[in-house]
Amino acid sequence: EFKRTTGTVNLNLVGCTTDGSFSYRAPAGLTVNIIIDPVTTLVTVIDAVDKSVIQGARVLVTAAAGGPLTEGATIISAVSDVNGQASDSRTLASDQPITGKIRLSSTPGSLYKQGNISGTISSTSGFSTTVQMIPDE
Repeated sequence: EFKRTTGTVNLNLVGCTTDGSFSYRAPAGLTVNIIIDPVTTLVTVIDAVDKSVIQGARVLVTAAAGGPLTEGATIISAVSDVNGQASDSRTLASDQPITGKIRLSSTPGSLYKQGNISGTISSTSGFSTTVQMIPDE
């Protein structure tokens, strides 16, 4: 039973197949995304000098050529949380190459050079990286 009546709900199903053996009903204003055996893409942002986590950094990860997603498709577009992290969970038919960048420029004392991301999301185990941002003062 869904408690929400509008918006979007992601339903992560682990160890299931799409053989039609499950069903659901949702109210007219609710979008339900069925995600079968999702993998997580996790980016952690830290300060290169003192190794502290950086909250509030803009993280953008997009699909590169060579995977099941269209090149340029957004995978993560988020601000890092109190743990310095931004993440996404989804099902991938095969491994997905990625590229991305992290930016943070605000008040003096928290200016950083752009950080870059590259790698491949495994369709079975996901992707995790820690990006060290260099202060730019």
